[in-house]
Amino acid sequence: MDFKRARNDKQISNRQNEIIDVCYSLFLNGKYDDITFGKISEMTSISRPSIYNYYLTREEILLDVLEREYLKWYENVKNSNAENTRLSKNDLCDLLANSFKGFDVFLKLICIQYSIIEKNCSFEKLTKFRMSTQQIFNSLDNMISKTLPKSDANLRMTSILMLFSSIGNIYELCNPNETQVKASKIANRKYTVPVFDDLCKKYIEALIFNL
Repeated sequence: MDFKRARNDKQISNRQNEIIDVCYSLFLNGKYDDITFGKISEMTSISRPSIYNYYLTREEILLDVLEREYLKWYENVKNSNAENTRLSKNDLCDLLANSFKGFDVFLKLICIQYSIIEKNCSFEKLTKFRMSTQQIFNSLDNMISKTLPKSDANLRMTSILMLFSSIGNIYELCNPNETQVKASKIANRKYTVPVFDDLCKKYIEALIFNL
């Protein structure tokens, strides 16, 4: 295959998006260990050495995937409240809980965001990501403040951070593999696999109703 060097910003952006799309697909259909520069090269028009022109580690690619998923998720939240109305507590909890449906990659990535992805990214990449997600958190805080105008601003932001630091683990808890299910049933004969929608809503209610 003839690999050509990207020579302008548009070409660079196209190459990065191509890498991000393939990384998303690999993570969606597999797991973290399935993502390698070699596999990405096989599925794109970019040679393995050339990928290093755009990313130093696979975690930096995953960080860009995660940033894109954050943006898509919040766009979904905004569309669910297109009129930008003041919601009741119950309606706000329902909106947030339902907003995660169909965002499996987002939830799986959040689960390894702090322990794996961020710890293997450059300062520049991580700072860009932090600035992007902080804008989302600020917008979400504004939405919550309309429902709870007397709530403490610091407590609201703490609750938002708690949500995103926990929701991935809740997702993993509700999607165990066969070994995890078998071990849990041996430890507790009454064990049943938790339902994500139920746990997600209960957790969000606990956060919102305590503001």
